[in-house]
Amino acid sequence: MATDFQKLPRKQFPKTELRTDSKENKQWKLFQFPVIVKEYSAINCVHFSPVEPYNCLVTSSAKVQIFAPYTNEIIRTSSRSKENVYGARFRLDGKLMVTGGESGTVQVLDVNSRAILRNLKGHTKPTHVCHFGREHMKVFSASDDKTVRCWDLPTEKETFVVKAHKDYIRSGCINPTSSDIFISGSYDHKIKMWDLRSPSVAMEMNHGAPIECVIFHQNGSLCISSGGNYINVWDIIAGGKLYHQFSNHQKTITSLCFNGDYTRLLSGSLDRHVKVYDIEDYSLVANIDYPSPILAMDISADSQHIVVGMSDGAISLRHKKKTLINEKVNRKRSYKVLPGTYLHRIRNRSAKPNKHDVIIRDTFTKKLSKADRHLQKFRYHEALDCVLVTGCDNTEYVISVLTELSRRNALKVALKNRDANSLLSIMKFLVRNISCPFYAKILVPIADLVLTMYSSIAGTNKKFDLMLKKLSARIKADLRTYEEMMKLLGAMEQVFTMITPHTVNTPHTTIMPNANEVASDQNVTDVDFVIE
Repeated sequence: MATDFQKLPRKQFPKTELRTDSKENKQWKLFQFPVIVKEYSAINCVHFSPVEPYNCLVTSSAKVQIFAPYTNEIIRTSSRSKENVYGARFRLDGKLMVTGGESGTVQVLDVNSRAILRNLKGHTKPTHVCHFGREHMKVFSASDDKTVRCWDLPTEKETFVVKAHKDYIRSGCINPTSSDIFISGSYDHKIKMWDLRSPSVAMEMNHGAPIECVIFHQNGSLCISSGGNYINVWDIIAGGKLYHQFSNHQKTITSLCFNGDYTRLLSGSLDRHVKVYDIEDYSLVANIDYPSPILAMDISADSQHIVVGMSDGAISLRHKKKTLINEKVNRKRSYKVLPGTYLHRIRNRSAKPNKHDVIIRDTFTKKLSKADRHLQKFRYHEALDCVLVTGCDNTEYVISVLTELSRRNALKVALKNRDANSLLSIMKFLVRNISCPFYAKILVPIADLVLTMYSSIAGTNKKFDLMLKKLSARIKADLRTYEEMMKLLGAMEQVFTMITPHTVNTPHTTIMPNANEVASDQNVTDVDFVIE
């Protein structure tokens, strides 16, 4: 009994892999195009209010500005100070802010009235680090005079003073789980933890480079420091043990911050990139580019706003789009299925049969394509013509038909008894696809067969001669590209050989090319079509 004719399987080729953004990267690209505000000097500090509406505090030179979210308007400006202002921070309730100054004076200001409530004098050099404690009546500060101090706001007196480091202190952070613990980072490469209940250092860690930023995780068990072009993660519970180190920047990392739910870590660097890491394994998940070196950065508690301060005085404000409050919900309408309608005919098609139901399967006849019908009746000439008609864009299907004809040894039968006009469609297909590396293995022998069978008609038809010239030019261009790639490969091998340490003498294996392949390559290089 003869078996049914099987449809021609379509040959599958690997598709060109396009560079696409990951799902995480797309989420970070949902932020709108940044609004740039230009100042006259570099931005040294950026901080969001911990409470709504998440206003942003930016310091530059002697100016302190507060930006409103979404509108990007400057709602408060304080420029009463005649000296440079550093390290401005909000209090946890968002009602007060603290700033450091060039002279070392720490000022506490009211956010709404901009009135100076306290002048805390004790530092002798510029103060770059200021923080409110978890208890609203404490202020921690660290200065270039290498000291760390704690201030009592009601009395304006120092409650803790210690000579902390041997170099400038440019970073610090309070422990979110304790009101008595403060951590400082200095240019002497050291990170030190201080407890107000003891004048001696509670814990010390060596980062290995001048420290630009130090932050605590929300649970207080991890400390993250940045210095140089790498980031260190320290396990506080294990006594300051180095937990992890990673680097994805090319220049010094100047700022670190967590997103609102502490699942992502952001780092800003002088290489003009903001990198986003997954806090579970510290893998890089997203990247944001900026036009200038980044000095300060922060993200709001709801992860809807990112503000970046740059060295040229530019302030980049980015926001996610507001979600509509009264968003329309598409609800499925209930239709009454009437007899005789299409919905009535297809009803219950998704119903599953019961255990004892008798299933009667419908028999459908397989519909063959035009090429399959010709192949079934061994009409190879017509099968090739029907897939090469004008407007047929399915290259893979044409390749499948050519492969099937080659398997049946019927290529000569399909190509014979043709004139110059009937060969034009075949020549166009060869010119268009012979350069593709996926199709070259199949099309090169076919092109050789066509030229062998119909070399005698060259010069008799202008269109056919034009296609021969195009095919010759395409092959020559591919050969030139191949030669350039081989030269590049040789240069790369020399570079790799120079940079590889020769510690172990291993025998080198030389792979000699096949003589037949060399001869065939020389013959292909010398091919040229002479059209009179």
